[in-house]
Amino acid sequence: MKNLCTINGHHYFRVRVPADFYGIFQCKEIKKALKCTDYKTVTLSVQSLTAEFEKVINLIRSGILSKEQVDNLVREFFTIYLHNHEGARILLNATRDSKAKRTILLFHDSNKDTPQQVAFEKKNGKLLSEVIQEYIKEKIAKDDWNAKNCEESIRLYQQFVKIIGDKPITDFTRNNLIYYVEVLKKLPKNLNKVKELRNKPFIDVLAMINKGELSKHELQDVTTINKKLVSVNSVFRHAHRHGYIPVNFADNLKLKDETKPDEERDPYDIEDLGKWFSSPIFTKYTATRILKVPERFWIPLILLFSGCRSGEICQLYKKDITEIDGIKCFNINHDKDKTIKRMSSKRIVPIHPELIKLGFLKYVDSVKHERLWSNLKKGRDGYAHLFNKWAGRYNRQYVTDNPKKVPYSFRHNFTNSLKQNEVQKELADELTGHAVQGETYGRYGKQFNVKTRYEAVKKVKYPLSFSHIKYPFKKG
Repeated sequence: MKNLCTINGHHYFRVRVPADFYGIFQCKEIKKALKCTDYKTVTLSVQSLTAEFEKVINLIRSGILSKEQVDNLVREFFTIYLHNHEGARILLNATRDSKAKRTILLFHDSNKDTPQQVAFEKKNGKLLSEVIQEYIKEKIAKDDWNAKNCEESIRLYQQFVKIIGDKPITDFTRNNLIYYVEVLKKLPKNLNKVKELRNKPFIDVLAMINKGELSKHELQDVTTINKKLVSVNSVFRHAHRHGYIPVNFADNLKLKDETKPDEERDPYDIEDLGKWFSSPIFTKYTATRILKVPERFWIPLILLFSGCRSGEICQLYKKDITEIDGIKCFNINHDKDKTIKRMSSKRIVPIHPELIKLGFLKYVDSVKHERLWSNLKKGRDGYAHLFNKWAGRYNRQYVTDNPKKVPYSFRHNFTNSLKQNEVQKELADELTGHAVQGETYGRYGKQFNVKTRYEAVKKVKYPLSFSHIKYPFKKG
């Protein structure tokens, strides 16, 4: 496991410091004794420490912190997070010279108070970058962001400050934010992927925008711009809540999106589904080849008959296939190292009879490890990134070149089938992990029981035969 080191039966958290951070951390490596023999507890501790270390690195890389703020952040990481984490000793392997290595031992003293936080500067006159940094630290402290959220937000705020300027937050007006919107409307999509702009200073990019020289490039869509404006609004709302500004200048700042929600992606039509499930992996792959990549065989079928997100299915443990009231179900949760999009995503989804008929439960029984898909490794975006990359390429090669039809379309097929079979919206929302809207049902209504959910799932049918699909189970 990443950053877990075991020596003579003793477990340690061990992480290498990036070379450009040697001077900041005053070391090349951090090593912490975990003082625990239970492997599951050790694993969770290492994952937690790794996430915190990566957050610190991302914050420093953002470039929005002053030297003093960087020093305070590193000090807090060592003296507060590591100091008070499970286990008592931190071994910090300091920078080595040619003769010997220095090792600094930090011991937790329960009789001493933790270091006091550096006092905030007076509220009025805080720079925009300082407010952003404070907001980011608050989100991290509340564990509201995963590593991907943190990295994306830092990049967004870096660009925001470059466009709008860094000055006391009290000096900004609504017009400044309207200017930001106008720049976003002219900014090319995926700026870092545009070869001629990739290494160009951002101030030069802005100059090119003002001259109208970037209109030939594909621009950002309204949805992307509005997501950025939501993030900007959050910073100014934070500033208003803490009394730094008298009013939130970014409130209700967004572009009108003429695209209907159901037009963002299209469900697959029957011809598309026929191509998916008569494609090589279901008809031509050898048994040996399929057995090496079972996730590519089963996950498209599961997505079609469950309406789950690929990230939810790719991270499943074997024990997440559970039985409730005699009904086999997917237990979608955020236990261990799993994540969910929002709290409403935590749910029980009965397994469709077609999946059982195709042998999915038999596959589950055949799995000899705790994860359902041992090939899928966790990355920044969770466990789905390898599957999503393959499914995206496979979709274009064998199914369709329609940009609105992607593997996520399976979720639309499932939802559309529920709707066409007149399954009530609240039940459909619970099955697909959407928050139930409305005070009566959302706040006071109890969730539907498993039997009711199962009856709804059984209604999902497609005018397509799956009888030719056979998983090549190993004999014995």
